[in-house]
Amino acid sequence: MSGRDERTGRRVQSVADLDREIPPRRDLWPAIEAGLVPRRRTTIPPPRWTLGLAAGVVLVAVGFWVGRATLPGAPVAATPSTAATATVEAPGQAEARSMAAFGPGASYETAREAALAALPDRLARLPWQTREQVLASLATVQRSIAEIELALGRDPGNALLQSLLIDGYQEEMRVLSTLDTAGEPGQEI
Repeated sequence: MSGRDERTGRRVQSVADLDREIPPRRDLWPAIEAGLVPRRRTTIPPPRWTLGLAAGVVLVAVGFWVGRATLPGAPVAATPSTAATATVEAPGQAEARSMAAFGPGASYETAREAALAALPDRLARLPWQTREQVLASLATVQRSIAEIELALGRDPGNALLQSLLIDGYQEEMRVLSTLDTAGEPGQEI
């Protein structure tokens, strides 16, 4: 190998003849370092709690949307209710009940009155423990219906209260209709 050193102009016979400390024409380290170090984000991610809050808002919105689509928007029925005849009314409860004026309808009232008329005979056939349990269950259901009707008197357009009222009527009818099998072992009231 024979050649000339471009910087000094002297003749080079081997690699050992070259200068060991030759500065590069330009510094290559910044480009190398940029390739080795992972790129830093220029944007800061939002805190985790904001993502949870956003997810909660979306869930509430979907819940309202589903509730509005599935629950009735109108009152249950515009007939006076006599659901709490067996309970003692709190002061002001009668006024709120008359304001609510929500009831299940004439056919339910007829069936309910027939079941309540037959109640003493049906209860007489039950053991005393079962009889007390049935009366306690019936009183609880009727008290719940009265409280829901009171709340509906204050907020008649509330679809959740209307749904709860229907559930209360159904539960009352279930208790009244299961009296014949209430004394049997394993039967729930």
